[in-house]
Amino acid sequence: MTNSTIALTLSLLILTGCASMNRQRLEDVTPNRVYHRPFAAVFEDVKLFSLKEGFRLDRYGEEAGRVIGHKNTSSSSEGRAMSSIGESAMMIVMNLKMRKMSQQDTEVIVNFSFENGHVVVSREEESILLDCYATFFDFMQDKVSG
Repeated sequence: MTNSTIALTLSLLILTGCASMNRQRLEDVTPNRVYHRPFAAVFEDVKLFSLKEGFRLDRYGEEAGRVIGHKNTSSSSEGRAMSSIGESAMMIVMNLKMRKMSQQDTEVIVNFSFENGHVVVSREEESILLDCYATFFDFMQDKVSG
């Protein structure tokens, strides 16, 4: 076998392995989490997360336990109907509901979606939303750990 044949074979094996790996889907996300932090501290954490990630807060009500925000992002239009070639602007909506479980525990239910509200999203759009969830959960876990 020549070096180019070996390289091609290895590349195909890697691509086949990557394609067959299970990828996470939006349906796999568990949106409710309980954090060992006081209710007021969780509200402050959410505010910091929003600022850090570029979400504009539309509603921020501690008494109601609600936070709603949005941010604009862009996506390539590949696979999107009724969209011109290139990049298209999209709005991500963050909707959080918080509930005090005890003095030190707060339940957070988070939902990230696109403004259009379509349930069916492309792989790229799903990936964008999955990144939002992962970033949020990592941020909150750092606050609990730190």
